[in-house]
Amino acid sequence: MAAIAFSFANNAPYLARGPSTYRVPKSMYKASRQSLVASLRTETHGTSMEGLVLLKGGLSGNRNDTDHELLFRQESYFAFLFGVDEPDFWGAIDVVTGETILFMPRLPEEYAVWMGEIQKPPFFVEKYEVDTVMYVDELEAYLEGRLKAEPGIQFHVMEGVNSDSGADIKDCLPAAPAVPKGGTLNNKTLFGALAQCRVVKSDQELDLMRYC
Repeated sequence: MAAIAFSFANNAPYLARGPSTYRVPKSMYKASRQSLVASLRTETHGTSMEGLVLLKGGLSGNRNDTDHELLFRQESYFAFLFGVDEPDFWGAIDVVTGETILFMPRLPEEYAVWMGEIQKPPFFVEKYEVDTVMYVDELEAYLEGRLKAEPGIQFHVMEGVNSDSGADIKDCLPAAPAVPKGGTLNNKTLFGALAQCRVVKSDQELDLMRYC
């Protein structure tokens, strides 16, 4: 996990990399999630309001055969929705309630020797202003629990080709394998809906773009 501080005060209403850097409002990411939820509800035309968006964030990597960590850049759709700056996260959004859950990697204790304090889930709840943070190794049980409680629930995952790179996100960061057996997989709606959400920029996004 890249050891890059993305905010000075964890309870601040913004994310920043330093005292002289741009302060990105956390509310910008919440607004992005609300936009997606509204879009998905429109797409389903009220026929399937239930559903859970499931996304896999960018992965950490090492240089060749060494333990040198490569500079991490978050996957763009994941960054748009959550603002998460660390690798190996997953994210879920309830289409009905808008509830947001992040799943963080469970780091080994020896990580702290080289990279500093290992943060717990409450730290990331506050940092990214989401409803819940769990560990990635709890994802399977969570999804199975949702399916058991809501047998007809749809799991919305990304499947679509990036027009610039020609790569399909389902091959780069596949989320479908995490959908529990017997679950209803919807890989037709999320990519288009989320791409369209990113087309129309909010005032907060425009301010950030002007700064960049």
